Amino acid sequence: MIRLRIENFAIRIQMASQLMEKNKLNLLILEDNPDDAELAAKELEREGINVEWSRVDTEQAFRKTLAEKPDLILADYKLPSFDGMAALQIRHQMAPEIPIIIYSGTIGEEVAVECMKSGATDYVLKDRLSRLGPVVKRAMEEAEAYRDRKRAEQALRESEERLSQIVEGSSIPTFVIDGNHVITHWNKACENLMGISASEVVGTRRHWSAFYPAERQVMADLMVDNAPEEEIARRYGTKYQKCAFVEGAYEAEDFFPNLGERGKWLFFAAAPLRDHKENVIGAIETVQDITDRKQAEERVKYLSFHDFLTGLYNRAFFEEEMKRFNTLRKYPVAIIMADVNNLKFINDAFGHAQGDELLKRMANTLVSATRKEDVVARIGGDEFAVLLPDVDEETAQSLCNRITDACKDSNREVVLKLTVSLGYSVQYGQYKDMQQALGAADDHMYRDKLASSRTVRGSVVDTLTVMSAERDIHREEQSKQLQQLAISLGKDIGLSEHRLEELKLLVILYDIGKIGVPDSILHKPDNLTSEEWETMKKHCEIGHRIARNVSELVSVANDILCHHERWNGNGYPGGLEGEEIPLLARIISIVDAYDAMLSERPYRKARSKEEAMKEIRKSAGTQFDPELAERFLKIVRVGAGSKITG
Repeated sequence: MIRLRIENFAIRIQMASQLMEKNKLNLLILEDNPDDAELAAKELEREGINVEWSRVDTEQAFRKTLAEKPDLILADYKLPSFDGMAALQIRHQMAPEIPIIIYSGTIGEEVAVECMKSGATDYVLKDRLSRLGPVVKRAMEEAEAYRDRKRAEQALRESEERLSQIVEGSSIPTFVIDGNHVITHWNKACENLMGISASEVVGTRRHWSAFYPAERQVMADLMVDNAPEEEIARRYGTKYQKCAFVEGAYEAEDFFPNLGERGKWLFFAAAPLRDHKENVIGAIETVQDITDRKQAEERVKYLSFHDFLTGLYNRAFFEEEMKRFNTLRKYPVAIIMADVNNLKFINDAFGHAQGDELLKRMANTLVSATRKEDVVARIGGDEFAVLLPDVDEETAQSLCNRITDACKDSNREVVLKLTVSLGYSVQYGQYKDMQQALGAADDHMYRDKLASSRTVRGSVVDTLTVMSAERDIHREEQSKQLQQLAISLGKDIGLSEHRLEELKLLVILYDIGKIGVPDSILHKPDNLTSEEWETMKKHCEIGHRIARNVSELVSVANDILCHHERWNGNGYPGGLEGEEIPLLARIISIVDAYDAMLSERPYRKARSKEEAMKEIRKSAGTQFDPELAERFLKIVRVGAGSKITG
C-alpha cells in the first residue's frame, strides 16, 4: 500500500537544506573564465556545500551537459558567443525544474529584473561571492519545494488509482450488517483500520462505535432502512453521491476525529443486500482510509495558492479572487496596493535574510490590520495587495493610515525600519474589471512612493546611523567631537558649504562598513590576528557598497572606501597615494587617527593631546597629507580639539 508522508513545510525545507549540505551538489557553470568558475566553486565549498562541478562556455556544451540533469546552473550573464539570457531560454525548454543563478561582474537593476522575469532564480555579482552560498542554498530549497509539489501531485494521482482498484473489488476494509442492523462480518482489514476486533463487534449493533463517540446511523444503516436520498443528503450534505456501478448504492467521504491519534479521512460506500425477491436483508459497507490523499490535495492546494516565504496567498490565488469578484459584481470592493520601500537596498547591503524578515513583518502587519474576510496576498517581490469587500474610499484611506501606523509601531524595537508606499482604488462598477481597479491602485501607490521618496531615503540614512550606534562603532559624543575637528579643518582649507555638508555626513558614517564585521572581531579586547585583521579591513569595501545603494551617500562612497589609504601608498584597500586619495577621505584619516590616539582601548591606554599631535606630525608625508596635517595641528593648538579627552 502506497503511503505519502506529508510533513510540516518548514521541517521539509530544513531537511532539504541539510541534504544539500551532506550530498554532492552537481553544479553546471556557464563561464568562459576558468579562474572565475573555480573561485565560485571554492566559495560554495567554503560555505559547507559539497560541490561536483563542470564548466562549459558554448551553447553546444551547455545543451549536452544540461541533458545530464545537473542540480543547479550558475551562468555568466555575458559571454563572447553565448550568454545567460540564452541559457535561460534553453533551460526553460529542456529542464525548467533546474534552478539557474545569473552570475556576472556587473549587472544593473533593469537587467536583474529582466533575468528574474525570464526565469532566473536569483543573481549574484562576482565581486560579492560571499552571497553565492546563501543564494545557492535558497535556490535549492525552492527547487526542493517545486519537486515536493510534483511529488504531491504524483501521490495524488497514485491515490486516485488506488481508489479505482478498490471499486473494482480489491481487498479492503469491509463489514456487513443484517436486516436488524446486527454485524455479521467484520474483516481483518476492517480490524486493522478501526482498531476494533471482530470478536468485539460481530453479533452486536455497535458498528457505529468505530466511527462516532455516540450512537448514530452509518451509511449501511440507511441502506437497510431504504432511506430516501433526502435523508442521505441531510446527513452527509454535499459529501455524498450515488455509486455509478451499483444500483441503490451510495458513497461519501468524511473526517472522523476519533480514529487514530489525529483523526482520519475515510471514503466509504454502502449498498443494500437483497434476497431473490429484491427485499433488503442487510447491507455491505466498504471503508478506505484516504487521509494521505486528502493531505496531498491540501498540500497541492496550499503550494499552488500560497507564498513560500510569508505564508500569505500568492498572485495566482489573488487573481482568482479578482475573477470571482468580477462575477459576483457586489460593490463596493476596495483594493490596496502596498510596496515595501528599500527592499533591494536591504537585500544588497545586509543580505536576503534581512530582506526576508522585512517581508514577513510586512505580511504580519497587513494581516493584523485587516479583517478575516479580506484577501491579503504577496503578488510580487516587494509588492502586496489586499482585496476588501464592502469597503468605500473613506474606510480604505483609514485602513491605509492604520497600516502606516502599524509599520511605525513595529519599528520601535528594531534597527531595520519597515516603511511602505500605499495606494488604493474602490470599484463601484466604473472600472472594466478588477484588474483595471488593481492598476489604478498601483498607480496611486506609485505616486505615494514618489511623494515620499525623499523621506524614505532619509530614513535609510537614519537607520544606518542607528545601526552604527547600536554596534558601538561611534558614540554620539565621539561623532560630535570628530565632526567639530573635521569641519574646522574643512573650513580652514576653504571647502564649500555643500562639501562641508558631505563632510558632516562622512564623519557619521565613514566606518558604517563595520556593521558587516562580526562583534567578536569588532569588540575584541586583544590585538587582532592576521586573519581577523583581514576581515576588519573589509569594512571599507562593505561601507562603499552600502553607500552606493543610498542616493544621499553616493557622493561620499569613494571617501568611505578610501579613508584608510595612506599618503605614501601603503594603505588599503586600493594602495592609492598622494592626491589620488579623495580629499574628504584624507581629512577623515587625520581626525580619525587623532581621536583614536586620545581614546582608551582595552589593549592600550589613551595618549595625551601632545603625544597625539607629535604622532600626527611624525606621520605627515607618510600616512597623512602633509599640508592637511600641518593645518590640523594648528587648529588643535588654538583649541578646536581641546574638548577631545578620550
